[in-house]
Amino acid sequence: MGNYIRSRWQTDIFFRLWAVIVLAVTVASGVNTVVSVQSLRIDADLELNDRVENMANVLSKALARPLFDLNSIAIASVGDAMGVDTQVVKMRVIGPDSAVLVDAGLPAPPGVRTVSVRRDIHYTAQGKSYLVGQLEVALSGESIDRKFRLQTIHAVTSGLILILTITLALYLVGKRLTKPFDDIQLALDRLTHGETDVVLSGIARADQIGRLSVAVGRFRTTLHELRAAKTQSALLLDEKSNALDKLNAIYEGSNDAVMLLTDKGFFDCNQRTLDMFGVAQRNDFVALHPSDISPLQQPDGRDSASAAGEKIGQAFRTGECRFEWMHSRIDGSVFPAEVLLSAFDYEGQRVLQATVRDITERKRIEQELHELNTDLEARIAQRTQEMRTTLSMLAESRQKLQGIVDTALDAVVRVDALGTIVGWNRQAETVFGWSTQEALGRPLHETIIPPQHRAAHQHGMDRFMRTDVSTVIDQRIEISALHRSGHEFPIELAITRVVLEDSSKFEFCSFIRDITQRKRAEEEIRASLEQQKELNQLKSRFVAMASHEFRTPLATILLSTDLLKHYIDRLPVAERDELFQSINHAVRRMTKMLEDILTIGKAEAEQAQFSPSVLAIDVFCQELVEQVLSEQASLGSKRSQVNLSIEGDGLQAPFDEKLLRHIFENLLSNAAKYSPEGAVVDFQVLCSAQSFVFTVKDRGIGVPAKDLPRLFESFHRASNVGNIPGTGLGLAIVKRSVELHSGNISVSSVLGEGTVFVVTLPRIDMP
Repeated sequence: MGNYIRSRWQTDIFFRLWAVIVLAVTVASGVNTVVSVQSLRIDADLELNDRVENMANVLSKALARPLFDLNSIAIASVGDAMGVDTQVVKMRVIGPDSAVLVDAGLPAPPGVRTVSVRRDIHYTAQGKSYLVGQLEVALSGESIDRKFRLQTIHAVTSGLILILTITLALYLVGKRLTKPFDDIQLALDRLTHGETDVVLSGIARADQIGRLSVAVGRFRTTLHELRAAKTQSALLLDEKSNALDKLNAIYEGSNDAVMLLTDKGFFDCNQRTLDMFGVAQRNDFVALHPSDISPLQQPDGRDSASAAGEKIGQAFRTGECRFEWMHSRIDGSVFPAEVLLSAFDYEGQRVLQATVRDITERKRIEQELHELNTDLEARIAQRTQEMRTTLSMLAESRQKLQGIVDTALDAVVRVDALGTIVGWNRQAETVFGWSTQEALGRPLHETIIPPQHRAAHQHGMDRFMRTDVSTVIDQRIEISALHRSGHEFPIELAITRVVLEDSSKFEFCSFIRDITQRKRAEEEIRASLEQQKELNQLKSRFVAMASHEFRTPLATILLSTDLLKHYIDRLPVAERDELFQSINHAVRRMTKMLEDILTIGKAEAEQAQFSPSVLAIDVFCQELVEQVLSEQASLGSKRSQVNLSIEGDGLQAPFDEKLLRHIFENLLSNAAKYSPEGAVVDFQVLCSAQSFVFTVKDRGIGVPAKDLPRLFESFHRASNVGNIPGTGLGLAIVKRSVELHSGNISVSSVLGEGTVFVVTLPRIDMP
């Protein structure tokens, strides 16, 4: 502090002037305060003495008569009254005979000064004065001293306030008078250190201070312009350096091999290139020719050197060339790759950037998919010729699966520490629909992150900024992304942290691949496998049905022929006819089953034809009922009664008679087969101007509710049929025949009471 004051005294004339004035004011005020305090001390002493004298006079007058009259009670009362006064230290009354009549008072506290007085007490009566005693009084100066101290503090405080007020006034006046010089001095000091942010308060004045301020201001402007030019140059150099660092980080951090070449060969590559081709040093790779990293021939038989030359020439001509290529490593191993050649100008010459991606894994997946499809084709071919339509669907699915592996190059998106997009390549434009100009500067979470993931993204960013810990950086994950159009799609994402030149700053570099086609292909494979499973189950049911239904008529034929072979000459004619009739019934039954199988096969292969012709529906139905009853009689089945009723007009209309027979032969035969012997089957026909409604109602065993949804599937039979023979094809043929007529069929059933089928066929016009 002393050095500072000494320095200011030597260098600042205004400080010396201000210090002298403050010192003079302080000395004058101090002298005045001392004089005031001394005067207050004298006044306090005089006041204490006057108070003692006055009290002594009053007491002398009050005690004169009681002492003259020797009234000890009055004397004692005066003593008692004065004894309780805190200011009275001692009060002694002595009688004429020197006896002490009153001795009262409170002792003075230690350190408190006292003032005492002693005087004679005279009583005057009838012009004569009599000495009646003596009085001694001592008073404490405590209250007077307290008042003196308060007055002293007030005087000192007033002096200090006066000194501070005068000092502050002098400081403010001096500050205002010296501000222009201080501004000039401060400006010169700051300009000396290269700082141009200075303020000159006297620049508007017309005197010497104003002219000096103008000169300093011009110097400041010149220095500011030089500093701005230097700063701009430094910023440009920093931006260039940062841009080079970012490009180098992307270049070295890419998952693909990236190399630069001219028509003479390579001149640079990234680390991934060295790892992919098994080269130890970058200089060793640059020394290679493009033909050195390729086998002698490509899979199509072309010479690698000439084919590579054509691709390089095409890239130079068109600016870009994309193709698949077989590469070889230094150790001689070969691998398939996807290559993108991009031409651009570099240091005055045309160069190519070759981006190479190892697609060995993708080719392996293609091969596995191919083998899987081949195996599926072989299995389906072994099952049945009737499944060719399904094989065609599987072949189409295989083509779709092969198409999803044709992926594009990754989208590269760079984001700063605040989550703002600072880098956006052409593939990102294709994947997300935002142009580079539109994407740069936008927050990442508002651009490509779906709303449901934005909170988690912000939480992850905040956690990484706090703890430097992340669960997604340097990992490859699958997640959904947001397209500009608003739809979401799946992506494969890899994020790396790129440190900039300033180690405290960094960016996030994301490599993004659209995996929509791959996800779609996976779903189609699962659907195809599920369909194949259903076809296998269908085939198994067919084999089980055929083996069961054909066994009975074949056994009948075998038994009858065996009997005829050994005993024909000994059997009566009636028994021989019965055996021949059994053979005939078995053959007809097998023929009917084969016809049903052929019909359903044609329907599933979409080979069934609809050939309508004008038909009298009443005649047709009557003949059909008689035919069904006749077949029951010839086959020895249980007999049922069919109650046919036809209502309405316009009984003639175009129908496909063959399909119509398929419909109602199956419905009527099923109604009779699943009904008790002798039960009535209702067959009703309602004709209208728009349609024909056929109703077949039986009183049989009914259909369980759980079997109704699958009742029209091929080879499916209700769970309550027991040993009643059947193929499970009849109702499937019925449904397909109804559909060929553009009609519909419905069924309702009550278990144990019967089933009702309603067939509605529209009335059609002949062409």
